[in-house]
Amino acid sequence: MEQIAQLGHIRRVAICYEPGNEAARRLYAGFGFVEAGLDEDGEMIAVLELGGK
Repeated sequence: MEQIAQLGHIRRVAICYEPGNEAARRLYAGFGFVEAGLDEDGEMIAVLELGGK
């Protein structure tokens, strides 16, 4: 995540995982990802805002 943030031009990272996958949920939440809802395939979308310019 640090390397992605250092690129400077990336402001948001989004990932998807199965809603029932608690290990993935905890892992991504630990990095600061926030759940944003389900995608069209029923997977949970989680987003990390990196800020930026």
